Amino acid sequence: KGQTVILFLRKKEEPDKPYYTIEVKEDVLRQCHGFGNEDKDYNKIKSFVESFKRVIKSRHEKTKIAV
Repeated sequence: KGQTVILFLRKKEEPDKPYYTIEVKEDVLRQCHGFGNEDKDYNKIKSFVESFKRVIKSRHEKTKIAV
């Protein structure tokens, strides 16, 4: 299907303020950029992003069809 999912990561204390945008396509995290393409806070969210990648990879592996 080639669907793309766009996720918006927000700070709990500032839910209306843009923080990071994450693009997932075909069960692969394609992009992760801070507001205005700034990545100065990436180290603050790095563990979340790495955990999220593992969840996506696990989901993808569970849905593979053996040929």
